[in-house]
Amino acid sequence: SAKPCLVSGDEPLIFESSLIRVRANQEVLDHIFFFSYMSLPEARKAFVFPNVTKSTISGINQAGLYRIPIFLPPLSLQRNYRAIYEKVKLSVLRYEEMIKQSQNLFNSLLHRAFRGEL
Repeated sequence: SAKPCLVSGDEPLIFESSLIRVRANQEVLDHIFFFSYMSLPEARKAFVFPNVTKSTISGINQAGLYRIPIFLPPLSLQRNYRAIYEKVKLSVLRYEEMIKQSQNLFNSLLHRAFRGEL
């Protein structure tokens, strides 16, 4: 139901017909800031959900998307937000990798213990 998705990379993509591609004018709106704004539960409840169609398949059309007000702080603040967002995202990825490595180590030790190798 009108959930934003962030697609990154330069590879060519084909979009399904029910998707709306949005490109931010980078001179006034940082795309990471915009994605985060559109993902906020408060913004979705106040601005997105009222514009969602209630037909057979609920979603938002382009007209509804254009009616959503966008909070535009100065671009410098948006870029500061993006820098913090990217640092947090990198920390989360590192944490997930550490968890994965810990699980692999535990499984290896468990396997060796049951084989009597410890």
